[in-house]
Amino acid sequence: MVNRSYGYNRITPNEIRQRLAMGDDEESANRVLHVAFDETGKLVGCCSSTLCTPWTGRNCGHWGLLVVDIDAQGTGVASELVRSAESRLAAAGLKQVQIEYEYTCGDAHSQRLHNWYEGVLGFSGGSTPTTRSGCTEWRRCRKPLSVTMAAVSQPTEDHPAMRAMDVRRVAKAEPTHGCSACLKRLWRRLCR
Repeated sequence: MVNRSYGYNRITPNEIRQRLAMGDDEESANRVLHVAFDETGKLVGCCSSTLCTPWTGRNCGHWGLLVVDIDAQGTGVASELVRSAESRLAAAGLKQVQIEYEYTCGDAHSQRLHNWYEGVLGFSGGSTPTTRSGCTEWRRCRKPLSVTMAAVSQPTEDHPAMRAMDVRRVAKAEPTHGCSACLKRLWRRLCR
């Protein structure tokens, strides 16, 4: 799913295994992978959230590897994964969240990401993106986390697709259904 959505081999099966192994079901776990399933049980998205990274500094969490299956894009999956990740970071007492993304001026996909991250989601990159057509830059963006985010624990009910959505945190010792076979199936699906 990750590589298909990115359009290139963004991540290897070994990297997926490593990310899943970093997760933990304890509240103090540093990094977890949030996964979204539709009403049929099909994996439709993922996003990691990290409490402490070497590049964000104190009181600033991070989310990344936000991916939605091509067939599920535009249905609210990404918004729900972001909500889940940011709620977890806010509940841990963090004051800000940081993301990074590549922006290429004149590229429709880059503009769509920019409009969503720095528009709809409210992140600030601290500067205006480049206006030179074809130029690429790495955008590092932050936004404050609100205390009310920490109180939100269930998917929103106002979007029809969300009523049936199941967003879970994947744990190292207890994968989605508590067995290593489930973990192996999950990383295979994520790598597609």
